[in-house]
Amino acid sequence: MAGFPIEITATLQLGIKGLVNLLNQLHLLSLTNSFKYEGDKYILDFISSYLNPQYKYHFHLDINEINFINEYRFPIDIKQVEDGLEAGVYGFKHLDTGNFCIGSSTCCFNRLQYHQASFSGYKASSFHKWVNANGVIQKLSWSPLITLPNFNQEWIKLFRTEEISLAGNNTILAFNLYPIRILEQAMINNYKPFLNQQFLVTFNNFKLDINDFSISHLNKKSKLYHVWDLNCEQILMSDYSIKSLANHLGIGQTTVRNNLNWYLGTDIYINGENCKGIIREADKPLRYIKDVAQIHL
Repeated sequence: MAGFPIEITATLQLGIKGLVNLLNQLHLLSLTNSFKYEGDKYILDFISSYLNPQYKYHFHLDINEINFINEYRFPIDIKQVEDGLEAGVYGFKHLDTGNFCIGSSTCCFNRLQYHQASFSGYKASSFHKWVNANGVIQKLSWSPLITLPNFNQEWIKLFRTEEISLAGNNTILAFNLYPIRILEQAMINNYKPFLNQQFLVTFNNFKLDINDFSISHLNKKSKLYHVWDLNCEQILMSDYSIKSLANHLGIGQTTVRNNLNWYLGTDIYINGENCKGIIREADKPLRYIKDVAQIHL
């Protein structure tokens, strides 16, 4: 890769490694004649149906600067955000200085919720600390930049009852993440956003382990979480991971933790529709007294 700038060379190396790992996972799925988990046999056809996803652009196409088509100011209502629950690249803009931060996620609004918690001190990065020192969150605007379908959500809609292996789950996630990471890196390389902590994206969940095809993506040793309606009569969703549950509900992990077993429930999104639900650990009683985190919200 001689002749390329250092950042481009590093990007190509990471991207090629991530792509090779993803292709290896898909190749192994195609070679398997019998699956331990029934859902794995549907993954290749599912991925094939999304090989040419529709990309939507939410900024004016200009090679020199980023200008949002719709600029959202805090507090942000997800119902007002076009394609906010989709996967893609998003951006923050500091209104006084024009400085930018670029990121990506399999659910743009879910990542926004995480950032909002970080502005309040939860795992705050240098970006969050800089914003707080320069006019706090009210001095920011936010918007998706490029979006494409949230494949994880689409899989759940189509195959909610099918159990898949850990490798199968990682393959779906990697397939969703790969184009997003490439787009994010390309935008970082071109626009060089001042507020980004690092300028090389990561390609996580791309590592291949053949043994993961014999392990369920639902770790039976983990805690099981149910999302109930407000009357606790119907389970709307279940998951063994707070991170995964937050992603599916369109809210932040901090919101999930703060409202676990809370009898009044919290705002969630089921298939993009806003509603209220009670997030409850299996076999745990409801709480009627606020915990410390809720008191300080």
